[in-house]
Formats: sequence, structure tokens, C-alpha cells
Amino acid sequence: MSDINENNNNETKENKENVVEELDELTYSTKNLKIAIPLMGKFGIPMTPKHYSVWYSYIAKANADLNAFLDKEIKRAGTCSSIISEEAYANYIATEAEKENINIKKGLEGLLNEIYTSLGDTKSGADDFTRYLDSSVTRLNNLEGDEVSAEDVLSVVKSVVKNISHIRKSTDVFSKRLDEANNEIMSLKKQMSKIKIEATQDALTGLLNRRSFDTEIELYVKLKKNFSLIMADLDHFKDINDRYGHRFGDSALKAVCKVIKERIGDNGRVYRYGGEEIAILVPNKNINIAKKLADVCRVNIEKITIVDPISENTLSKMTCSFGVSTFEDKNELALQVIERADHQLYLAKSLGRNRVMPLSL
Repeated sequence: MSDINENNNNETKENKENVVEELDELTYSTKNLKIAIPLMGKFGIPMTPKHYSVWYSYIAKANADLNAFLDKEIKRAGTCSSIISEEAYANYIATEAEKENINIKKGLEGLLNEIYTSLGDTKSGADDFTRYLDSSVTRLNNLEGDEVSAEDVLSVVKSVVKNISHIRKSTDVFSKRLDEANNEIMSLKKQMSKIKIEATQDALTGLLNRRSFDTEIELYVKLKKNFSLIMADLDHFKDINDRYGHRFGDSALKAVCKVIKERIGDNGRVYRYGGEEIAILVPNKNINIAKKLADVCRVNIEKITIVDPISENTLSKMTCSFGVSTFEDKNELALQVIERADHQLYLAKSLGRNRVMPLSL
């Protein structure tokens, strides 16, 4: 009987200890949430489970890498956007399955974009070849009379054969890429239903996308944070696409974006604004510093060389124009800051391109 009583007493003691531990944990969790929720409200972070987990972990100091990442962003901009919070979740909290799903979506978007541009280039090449054949037939029809030599006919035939070889090479490359893409798509298609996290990056360039830009500049303006905005646009990009093809143009755009991202570094965030236009948010920096950063990018873009392995076309010099503005009037809208930078970009284009505007204040 005494053994039974002793066991009951032990169980009661253990239960009480468990209850105390649960209450302590609840108190600890409540305390952290009371700090995390106002902080999320201050930064305009949506009150969703994903973001809760980020900021609870931040307050609890449960992940040193996550805290270091967020502290760095907060120090740079004086705030933190939902886009950065999503990056923190993806990099430091998301499970491996979630991370895999994010990569699947980005990979599929990039793959489809590559197929689309390759198809456009192949169609363009085929159209050009058709026009060339028509021209060659006309040349042959015009070769009449006793004065026509074998060399004249042979010249036309050689030219046609050369162009046939070129279009065959282009279509073979595209056909091979389609076969590879088909295998990749079949593999990815089965996993697409798992993807639930909205992508914040542009699939082609790897930069942050337009959604990210809109979210973060609106946050800066709402919180009246000091920042400068750089708008950049690749010069003569349409000519590059028309002359070399969209696939080559994509390579050029990616090279420019890579240089800009490297040169901006920790000074700001770089976004693909649309087409060949790039936006750069530079928090806590005045317009003069932003102009210097833009000029560093401009100079380094001039050094880029692009070589197409298929056509062997080479582009040894590219240029980019830049327009810069700053958030001066704390009552103005984000759109007004963007319009001022766009206006300066337009001036840079109209004055001969490959320059940073405004020249002086």
C-alpha cells in the first residue's frame, strides 16, 4: 500500500513539474510575442504565421544567422520590409522541402523563359532564311544569256549552302534544348503543386523583382526613411535584340545586372523594374553618393564583353544610362520619387546615353 501511495505521490509531483514547465514556456512565449508583434507592426510586416515565426525567432535569439541577417538589413535601411522577412524565412526557417519548392519554381520560370527566347530566335532565323531563298531564286532567274558563267551560278549556290548550314545549326541547338527541357519539365511538373511561397526574385536575372521593389519603396516612404533611387536602362537594347537575337540580348542583360549587383554590394538593393530597366534603392545615402555608385556601375558596364557560342557574335562594349533622385519631401509619394529618377534617366538618354544624371545639383 505504501508503494502505491509513493508512486501516486511521485506522479503528482511529476505532473506539477510539467505544469510549471508548460506555464513557464507559455510565459516565455507570450513575453516574446508581446515584443515581436509591435516590432512587426512598426515595420509593416504582415501578421501571418510565416512572418510570426521569423520575428519570434528573432526576439528569442533562436537563430544567430537569422538575427545577423535582419540586424544588417535594419541597420542599413533603418527598417525592414516584408520582402526581407520572406527572405529570412526562406533562408533560415523554411524546411528543406519548402526551399526545394522555391528553387523548383524559379528553375521552371527560367527554363520556360529560355525556351521562349530560343524559339523566337529560331523563328527569326527561319524567316530571314526564307527571305534569302526568295532573293536567291530571283538572282538565279536573272542569270540568263550567253554571258552567264558557271562561277556566277556557283556563287549563288555557295551562298545558299552557307545559309542552310547556319539555320541548320540554329534549329539543331533549339531541338536539343527542347529535348532537355521536356525531360526537366516532366520531372518538375509533379512537384509544382507543393510550391506555396511567392517568389520575390526575377527568374532571368536573379535580381529582386518588381513586386519586391514596389513593396520596399512604399515602406520607405510610409516610414519617411531617407533613401535615394537609381534608375538604370541598358542603351540600345532593342538594337542588340534585333541584331543578335533575344537569347543574346538576355545574356547581355544578365551580365549588366550581375555587374550592377556586385558594384552596389551592401549599399543598396537591386531590382529588375521591367524589360531592360533596373531600379536600385540606396537607403540612408544622399543623391551625391548615389550618383557616385551609379557612375561606378556605368564604368564597369563598359568593360563587359558578350560572346555567343552558337553564332560566335561578339559584343565588346555595352553602355547604360542612369537617372538618380532622392526622397526629399517627406509628404511626397513613392511615384513622385520614381518619376523624378525616370526624368533624369530620360535626360541621360537624350544627351547621348552612357551617363549619370543629374550632372549637378
